[in-house]
Amino acid sequence: MKVINDYRYLFICLFLAILPFFALSFSGIRAYVFDNFMVSAIYNGVIIAIYITGSLCALFTILKNISAKKILMTQDASRKNSMLSDLNQILFAEKSKQCDLNLLMELDDNVTTARNQRLSFIMSCSNVSTLIGLLGTFAGLSITIGSIGNLLSAPSDVGGDNASNTLNMIVTMVASLSEPLKGMNTAFVSSIYGVVCAILLTSQSVFVRSSYSLIATEIKKLKIRSNSANSKQRSLRVESETLVEFKELFKEFFDNYLSVETLRTQDEEKKRAMLSNSFSTLQNQLLDNTSRLEKISTLVDGCLANGNETNKKLADGVVTMTSYLSVGNDLLADSNTKMETLSTVQKNIDKKNDEIIASVDKCYLESLSQGKTIKDIAADSANITDVLDGMRKDIDVDMNNVHLALSDLSETDKKIMNNTKEISAEMVSYHDTYIPLMEKVTSMHQGLLKQSLLHRETKNED
Repeated sequence: MKVINDYRYLFICLFLAILPFFALSFSGIRAYVFDNFMVSAIYNGVIIAIYITGSLCALFTILKNISAKKILMTQDASRKNSMLSDLNQILFAEKSKQCDLNLLMELDDNVTTARNQRLSFIMSCSNVSTLIGLLGTFAGLSITIGSIGNLLSAPSDVGGDNASNTLNMIVTMVASLSEPLKGMNTAFVSSIYGVVCAILLTSQSVFVRSSYSLIATEIKKLKIRSNSANSKQRSLRVESETLVEFKELFKEFFDNYLSVETLRTQDEEKKRAMLSNSFSTLQNQLLDNTSRLEKISTLVDGCLANGNETNKKLADGVVTMTSYLSVGNDLLADSNTKMETLSTVQKNIDKKNDEIIASVDKCYLESLSQGKTIKDIAADSANITDVLDGMRKDIDVDMNNVHLALSDLSETDKKIMNNTKEISAEMVSYHDTYIPLMEKVTSMHQGLLKQSLLHRETKNED
């Protein structure tokens, strides 16, 4: 377990380095890589070479860092290590009883510089692989755009409405699309290679940085040990006035620094408390807003349900109104038919009135000129009365039918009802006016016939 703990960063980085090759064990990935590698072989080959270089650099750096950590832990002066710049041979020499603090500071600077250089190199490999993938993308897109431009600019030799010409045109277009599709495939494949390699190199750089932290930790431990050893070996020395004054100034400066740090710490604590209070207040407001949103959501759901019910009722009302309108249209058609019947009846009444008036005039003239008998006039009057009674019955039946039809009409047909009422009132007025007129005419005829008969009897007696 100790070996695994010491070499954990190396194992993880090695796993990330061989992960693409391990992925080739899957048949689907292996088939995709082998089928599409030659699409952009130049870009893919360069990206793979850069990835291998960056991975080897990361593995070599982690291995060197582990070796440097062991040298610092064992304080071995015989071994050489490029990460330590061979300063371990001076620090851990047999003549030196303790580590020099200046050498430790220089060693820390050298390790920091080496770390920055190695991480910069690995990240440069990651960025370059991404840029090469992007370059392949642009190249593929340029090929695609150029092929599409050539396809659009090429003149079409196909004409007419023949089916074979149309088929040839379709085949030509499909064959011309192969170059644009190859360009798109080049763009996407190179981008995939570049992005995958960049992700893996960036992941390896994280563990390289962690391996450098191991060396920094050991150097920090050595610094602490050196400071503790120096504090125990203080010797008696004569201090000058300048040194005493410098110490007082330094002490004053240090006290001021401590006071400033204390104030800064207090301010930070106050700010943290304010931020904590603000955060708690914001959290409470968010909870309140959440409850309000839930209530609003419930209300909106209720409104939507009510709206759906209202829409359903409106739809039912529209269907009902449509049925009522259809019934009203049928009633209007019936009323129009009955109005036509009424107009026909009115025409018949007018015609019969004209006939009756003509017959009355004819009877009157015949009674004056020829002296008809009372029986003929009475028979004619009876016939006229029968005709009038029949007409009155027909009119009553028609009026009843009209009133029944008018009672079935809707409110939208008020104008038709008013016109019908006017017509019926006019017919009733005709009826009520014609009967008394005929009675007067009959009484006048009776008077005339009576005088004529009396005159005849007087003449016969003479």
